[in-house]
Amino acid sequence: MRYYLGIDGGQTKTVAVIGDEKGNILGWGKGGPSNHIREKGGKKRFREAIVGSLGGAIKEAGLKEPIFISAYLGISGACEEMLKIARRIIKAKEIYLEGDALLALASCTLGREGAVIIAGGGSVAFAMNKKGETASAGGWGYFLGDEGSAFWLAKEGLNACTKAVDGRGRETLILPYILSYFGVNDLHSLHRLIYSGQVSRPQIAGAAQAVLKSAQEGDEIALDICRRGGEELAIACLSVLRKLKMEEEEVIVGLFGGVFSAGDVIIRPLRERLQQDIPKAKLTFPLLPPEGAALLLAIQKSGGKITPDLVDNIRKSLYERGRD
Repeated sequence: MRYYLGIDGGQTKTVAVIGDEKGNILGWGKGGPSNHIREKGGKKRFREAIVGSLGGAIKEAGLKEPIFISAYLGISGACEEMLKIARRIIKAKEIYLEGDALLALASCTLGREGAVIIAGGGSVAFAMNKKGETASAGGWGYFLGDEGSAFWLAKEGLNACTKAVDGRGRETLILPYILSYFGVNDLHSLHRLIYSGQVSRPQIAGAAQAVLKSAQEGDEIALDICRRGGEELAIACLSVLRKLKMEEEEVIVGLFGGVFSAGDVIIRPLRERLQQDIPKAKLTFPLLPPEGAALLLAIQKSGGKITPDLVDNIRKSLYERGRD
């Protein structure tokens, strides 16, 4: 049997899947975070994440030292040093290591050209044309950018709350929802928590739910924040499509990340702004989780053809393991 390996690595976990040429997943394994290799202890963490996730997948598959036809790794912060480490761990005829944006794109386009807008804790737009050329916009992090991300939405929501408390702005439903989220009675208590370093960036990003919930209930301040966030995400996507001269094409644009679970309050302004310049853009959501897309790309990179049956087998195999 021919074995293929797909790995998805990011800020919280690393997942490895082993499958055959038909997309049947034989083994699934999970490890720790595998990004930020240049930070202190980063190489060790990356190595342990790959060893742990791969070891779990090999064990579940009941294999002993398999040699893969192809291995594809989609890793946040991908670099040459990661590839060198991976080659010392993974036995494969070919090993490909690329950034996680390509996995997000493949999750939505199934290996075809197109664009993806990623909006989770951070935000970035990424596209690939038929020639395999790529472009990205955004991804500058919480301090320099990340417009439309969960962190940006939360920050804008907090700013609206300070204005409401001061009388510099209108009252907003965001305030009680944010206070409830952080478990405090007033904004001054939250101010002390944030500036004393007791609240992490991911915790702040989680407060985006207060903005999104308020918008869904019709709060005008929250709706305006979501409108601006959706338009900023569309502008980032327009930028990458123009860089690759894809603006005249019928192009798939994937929406990837937790922010989009809010629905129309974010997606409607994004769609309207995007279609002003690219009327042929077709929005879609992920058809496979990232580790499934990694396996798909491993098969494709080795010359395998992507078919509906292959995609269905990967999806069904992951669903059986509680992944969809």
